[in-house]
Amino acid sequence: MILGKAGVLMGGIVPFFPEIKAPPIKAEPVLQVGPLVFTNSMLGALVAFIVIVILIQVMTRRLEERPGKFQTTVEMLVGGLYNFAKGSGGSTGAALFPLFAGLLLWLLVNNWLALIPGFGQVLVNGPDGSFPLLRAANADFNNTLALALMVFFLIHIYGVRNHGIGYFAEFVNIPALLKGRPIDFVVGFFHTIGEFAKIISLSFRLFANIYGGEILIAVILGLAGPVAVVFYGLEVVIVATIQAFIFGLLALIYISLVSEHADHPADAVSHTPTPEPSVNR
Repeated sequence: MILGKAGVLMGGIVPFFPEIKAPPIKAEPVLQVGPLVFTNSMLGALVAFIVIVILIQVMTRRLEERPGKFQTTVEMLVGGLYNFAKGSGGSTGAALFPLFAGLLLWLLVNNWLALIPGFGQVLVNGPDGSFPLLRAANADFNNTLALALMVFFLIHIYGVRNHGIGYFAEFVNIPALLKGRPIDFVVGFFHTIGEFAKIISLSFRLFANIYGGEILIAVILGLAGPVAVVFYGLEVVIVATIQAFIFGLLALIYISLVSEHADHPADAVSHTPTPEPSVNR
């Protein structure tokens, strides 16, 4: 195992790695067990999972009817997120709170781990040279793509659950074509393109911001260590936190939109009132 040279700045508070290297764009395989290959980003995700389990254990270890300051703070944070999800997600916001909070916590921990000095600077030797032993999961496009695909399938699962199989008429509107409304049929293709664009948007936005932030920190640390303190603050507050919040919020909004019963083609067809027979007077 090879460790980079380390110095100390600002009285030993901020580690400085003068030979710090930016992570490669591709995750490196660390361990292979039969057909299963474990990459450094998967190890980083495992570290994040352990950290989350420890956080949950700490926050729920001593719950009391008369909460102290720590329990009160946790309850206010969870309650605030619940009210936000309930207000942002319409009638299904409360039901989607576990998804929103779970995504937010998972992304936050992974994003913040990427900003810990030295997290991705522990190097191991491989056949093609040295590479980081640990890598932040969200700096690997495979992870962000998997999360985006999960949200994509949840959107349409909720759509079918709330509107039935007629939900897909929004994308392939055969009834409109048979009724002589080709415009509605063509609009369905644009809706389909928009749905697949959500995968690209969700995955690339998160990956590009986290990976780009790692490169920026690596460059600033290598050129001017003390200046990196400012960029660390910007990455923690603006990039890591906001990007995690945006991903969770978009997932909440996308799913809540297809869960609403109003203004949907499937419901418009199924709820069309039957005209009453005219009565000759």
